[in-house]
Amino acid sequence: MKVNKRIILFIIPIILFLSLLVFRSHIAYIPQRSILDKGEYGLSEYSKGVSEWLKSPVQRSVISSFSATQKAINQTIVIDGGNRQFTPSEVRSYVEFVEKGGGLIVFEDFGPARAIVNAFGISYLPGVIRETNPALYTNSPDKPIIFEQVFSRILKGYSINPLQLNRANAVIDLEGFSRGTTFPILLSNSSTTYLDINDDNKIQSSEPVGRPLPLGLLKIVKKGFFVVIADSTFPLNFNWNRKISISNQSFIPGNGAYSLVLTAYMMALTHSKLLIFDESHLSIDPTSFTGFTSWIVGALIGIIYSPELIFLISLLVIIIITNQIRFIFKKKTQEPSSRVSFISKPTRSEKTLSEVFLLEKVMKVGILPTVCIYFYEQIKSIEGNAEIDRRIFEELNKSIYDLETEKEFWQLNELLRNYVSENKKKWV
Repeated sequence: MKVNKRIILFIIPIILFLSLLVFRSHIAYIPQRSILDKGEYGLSEYSKGVSEWLKSPVQRSVISSFSATQKAINQTIVIDGGNRQFTPSEVRSYVEFVEKGGGLIVFEDFGPARAIVNAFGISYLPGVIRETNPALYTNSPDKPIIFEQVFSRILKGYSINPLQLNRANAVIDLEGFSRGTTFPILLSNSSTTYLDINDDNKIQSSEPVGRPLPLGLLKIVKKGFFVVIADSTFPLNFNWNRKISISNQSFIPGNGAYSLVLTAYMMALTHSKLLIFDESHLSIDPTSFTGFTSWIVGALIGIIYSPELIFLISLLVIIIITNQIRFIFKKKTQEPSSRVSFISKPTRSEKTLSEVFLLEKVMKVGILPTVCIYFYEQIKSIEGNAEIDRRIFEELNKSIYDLETEKEFWQLNELLRNYVSENKKKWV
């Protein structure tokens, strides 16, 4: 299928214009879980806490993970859930980012960001963590309250309030545990929680109560560090300000404080000077023009950086070059020879030229008129019309039977040869 050049010239400026809008527009594209979303399901409090308490610059990435992961040094990325699948190329880019020395924190339970977590060798256990003690959950058993243990020991004298979970998972990395590269940093309550494998809110024999389950892991990956918290609602705004009660005591859950401590710890480990909230895979609002264009440009950037695309482009270039070389050689072999030669399967025009050539060589100039008339009659038999007569009269101002001098017959001979050469393809 041919692509019209006008269409290409029309599309390219549109893409550039949309890209400019995405990068420069003052009309912010604000999906849920964005740092610009000040509602219950936003991350504005998290971003504000990083800026005010950690004094760290914050950047929002809505185009593609690749724009944020090109420079791994001195950067930490936060991903909170997502609604669009991550491609294998994107997942690899996050792994490479961490391997080069970057920090990556992923808050995810059942969403598409699981692909990133799995790429680091960490697995999700089936089911949901539930609480059996009514005093330790809010509204339902799948919203347990747990007590932080790791950072409280590191930050001696500093206590983090109990944390609120919402349908959290358990995560494991058996190989990382055995090698000493993966460490639990968040655990469920050791005596009252269980993993509801069937998610039916019933305790089965295969679901023992009282085993601490890892909800968060930190893994050392070459030069960088990776953290997963198996609850995508953990750092959202509604866990920063609202009050919950345990045994008639009200308090604000420590999710916000824990998120900030975790972020500070990761940024210290990786010597990060910038925190990036990756919002490239959050849901797209179809009524938002900048949201729609950001998805287009993000997809284009993802495709451009895809190794599969590079392979296909390379293959296409090789095919084009190969065909071009074959065309050149084919063209050279098919170029007509300026000399008349004997060939195995001559065309009618080539046969006529060969016969005339033999007559000239054998009978010499003395029978030139006979040769020319024979030549002329052969052409007439091939064409079957008076076109050659018209041509002779135009150039010699005589018919063939009115020619007299040797010079005129040599002119006629040259005319007939040129005429045959001009009509070769037509007579084949």
